[in-house]
Amino acid sequence: RTNCYAWHDAGGLTEQADHLFNRMLNQRREGLEDSTRYVMELVQMMAEGSAARRMPLADIMLTAQYFQYSIRHFEGVSEEMSRKTDWFLPRKKFSPEHMLDSMLTRGGYLFEHEPVFYQYRLLKKALDELSGSQFDTVRSPLPTLSRILAEGDTSAAIPAYRKRLVLTGDLERYDGREVFDTAMATAVRRFQWRHGLESDGKLSPDVCKELSVSGQERMRQILLNMERFRWIPERMEGRYL
Repeated sequence: RTNCYAWHDAGGLTEQADHLFNRMLNQRREGLEDSTRYVMELVQMMAEGSAARRMPLADIMLTAQYFQYSIRHFEGVSEEMSRKTDWFLPRKKFSPEHMLDSMLTRGGYLFEHEPVFYQYRLLKKALDELSGSQFDTVRSPLPTLSRILAEGDTSAAIPAYRKRLVLTGDLERYDGREVFDTAMATAVRRFQWRHGLESDGKLSPDVCKELSVSGQERMRQILLNMERFRWIPERMEGRYL
């Protein structure tokens, strides 16, 4: 960049610097552990903003943080690490240098276009919703059913399933009733549809198994698949499963 600052202009820190700093402080929303180094030093530098004496160091530190964040976020773990999980599909090609130069030249919002497969964004949304709900603390098992339950049935186990459907966001409210009513059947259908099950509105063994997955385990599944989506190309060509 012809010896120009990447994160400063005549007015001090650029808008892109603020964007990067905010992304670094919210890495858990991307399913990543916080890897930001020298946090207190960065916070102080960002607060000083246009202090000329700190500009060279701040620019170098922000650039280093950019490379660490973008590689971990958009590329994922190393190819060597992914092969240890028996992943042998070609990894996507990603150039953090080209991305940085393009963003700083174009201006505007940093990471406006994220080079990730579209389903990554859906998983990120699901992670946000799960993290903001009470379901992420659920660990208690559900009672075992002796038969498939459908609309109109009664069972002492139904209140427990009602409560779980409220926590998963599929049932609006919990009333403790032991009757499998229309509202519960609708909630079960919604849960089934969201989890790729036959949407017949019945509490079958498959539905009970998925409802019994704890909030922590569901988050682990989401995080694992977010990592895998970092490895594949932004656009898949041809037929794929």
